[in-house]
Amino acid sequence: MVAAMAAGESDRHRMTGGSLFVWKEVVVIADVNFHVWFDVDTNQNSSYVVPYVRSERDARLRYDLKILNSGKAGTSSISQGGTISVSAGQPKAISSVRVTPQTGSNCEVDLTLREDDEQVGQYTFDCGVKK
Repeated sequence: MVAAMAAGESDRHRMTGGSLFVWKEVVVIADVNFHVWFDVDTNQNSSYVVPYVRSERDARLRYDLKILNSGKAGTSSISQGGTISVSAGQPKAISSVRVTPQTGSNCEVDLTLREDDEQVGQYTFDCGVKK
């Protein structure tokens, strides 16, 4: 399982029970009221990606989730969107997607959050497989 954290987290690596946990700063634009991270479970050749949000206050957010996976075998693009209600202090899974990146491919998960038509966060996770 790999988790990418946002909002000021520095790069850290830690091995636990054979699993590698990686936290990276992935924030592009962020409202301090929202903390976002990507929970990634890698199994064989695919990754199950679940973005989470936690808010300092109750909030109703619109999300846009885009996945672009490009490699020698071709390109795939997935888009999801919707509205979620977040209770103060409670983590909330936004959505989930399974990706199967190719070695050396470009794979990116982009998440944009809006509240009352105002963008409050944009987050990116690199899901590519390095050589």
